[in-house]
Order: sequence, then structure tokens, then C-alpha cells
Amino acid sequence: MLLLVKYFLSSNAAIKELENPYLRKLLKFDLPCPYTFNRRILPRVQDILKQSLINELKKSESFCLIIDLWSNKSCQQFLAVAASMIFKNFNKSIRVIGMNSTSGVCYDEKIKECIETKLKNAL
Repeated sequence: MLLLVKYFLSSNAAIKELENPYLRKLLKFDLPCPYTFNRRILPRVQDILKQSLINELKKSESFCLIIDLWSNKSCQQFLAVAASMIFKNFNKSIRVIGMNSTSGVCYDEKIKECIETKLKNAL
């Protein structure tokens, strides 16, 4: 099921596509309905990714947070939080912690609020 989650994350396909009879015939395994995908599969995958991030942060020698704000052509604003980690063997890993749309004007208190929410939800 992880590959199915990755498919939806990496494409612009809607989860509603799980109801598409042609897609169901094309694939060699049973597809879950959108409700099951949203309510059961995604939360499990999210828990696995959250635990994986926590484990990586614990193993890292040091890490720094990366904060990025941007807007699209429609003037919608977004905020992303990531962690850049360095390990004992000098390997490096960057993991996205969270990303969301920021409604309205981004000012320092709103940015702080978004970052704190993302970190609390991730850890």
C-alpha cells in the first residue's frame, strides 16, 4: 500500500480515482475504496513516517530546521518545515516535516504558529 500512497503524493491524481473501474481492471491487486484509503491506510502510513522521522532525529549527531515560505501565481501562500540531519558517518538526510497553506498575510506570529503546529504534529 505504500506504493499506492506514493503514487497519490507524486501525481496530481485525486483519491477518488480509486473508484475508477478502468484503473481497478488495470491493476493486479484489489484497490481500497477512498474512504478506507483516507481513514485507515493514510493514518497508518503517517504513523510509520512519523516514527521513522523521530528515529532519524535521535540517531543524528546534529540537525537544523529549514523553513520555506512561498506563494504561487494565484497568490496562495505556503509554508514548509524540513529537517537537515548529519550522522556520525557524515551522511546527510533531509526530511520534510510538514507543509501547509497559510491563509491571509504571513506575519511573524502566524509563521511561528505554523512552525510550532507542524513540529508538534510531527513529533
